[in-house]
Amino acid sequence: MAVETKYEAFNELNNKRQKSPQPDLQLELFQMAPVASTTKSDYWFYSDLYNIFGDIIFPITPSMQFHAYNKIILPYDLDAAFEKNFPKSQTTQFYEQHINTTQRAYRLQSYTPGISDTMFHSAKDIALSRYACWCIVKNQSTFARTYFISPLIKEDITFQDLLKYSTEYQRVDIRQKVSELEKQLSGAIHSANGNFRDFYNQTTPHLFGGMTYADVKAANEIYTPDSDTLLDYMGPHTLKARFCALRRTLDTYNRHPNKSAQTLQNLLRRELLTERYKMINEKNFAPEQDVSSTPIPQIANQLKKIEKQFINQYASQSIR
Repeated sequence: MAVETKYEAFNELNNKRQKSPQPDLQLELFQMAPVASTTKSDYWFYSDLYNIFGDIIFPITPSMQFHAYNKIILPYDLDAAFEKNFPKSQTTQFYEQHINTTQRAYRLQSYTPGISDTMFHSAKDIALSRYACWCIVKNQSTFARTYFISPLIKEDITFQDLLKYSTEYQRVDIRQKVSELEKQLSGAIHSANGNFRDFYNQTTPHLFGGMTYADVKAANEIYTPDSDTLLDYMGPHTLKARFCALRRTLDTYNRHPNKSAQTLQNLLRRELLTERYKMINEKNFAPEQDVSSTPIPQIANQLKKIEKQFINQYASQSIR
């Protein structure tokens, strides 16, 4: 993130938010008849978002327009159920509702040491609807993703509320990445003729200070069947610690000359301990303290429902 803190990003996003010149009008394309609204559509300029989030999420080469058009997600590509209201034949019109090229004066922050910011007195910039912004950040920043769908989470959301919800949604994103590595680990254990259950029993305590999954669940008063994996109750920091440990373990194991279950187990033990000490030093709490009573599948379902409502409401708006 280009700004130094999420709090600064939150304030900048609010400060840079623009309103369409006319009250929003739901187009006939999406309604049986146009429905006038007293609410004006929100939009942000690409240059402002570039200054807030940086050139990885909002690159300016080869052009702002190129990136925006390539990142806009057509509703029926997210869910086939939307195809009736968002027909493919109206793709061009759909883009024009959410992206508007304009000439204006603005500053682009420099992300190269020793190079000054660039000032433009009159240059191309593009206005992006709330829906367009969400499309661009959806797989890049959980914090930004949560910000743009926030009207459907809580009215006039505060920074603390946004931080709380984005932290919960971050668990969903990291859990998915951990699951992909867990599958690779399972395959490596199987190829080495190892016992999956024994492997986990021997490695898990190294992340949790000697505690087993059952111990951690009991300590956090999570009373669920033993078959429920603790991964679904881990907080974002603990999930990230496991992700980093798994990634380094698998990378090292794939280059290791001795492919055995014991080698894999030793590597993972070492990496889990490394992540445990790192988390304690940086966050001032241990992995077994970063556990939630709300399971990740429940949060994922809530997020899916909110984003479906978001698409229904905001994909049909126009900023022109």
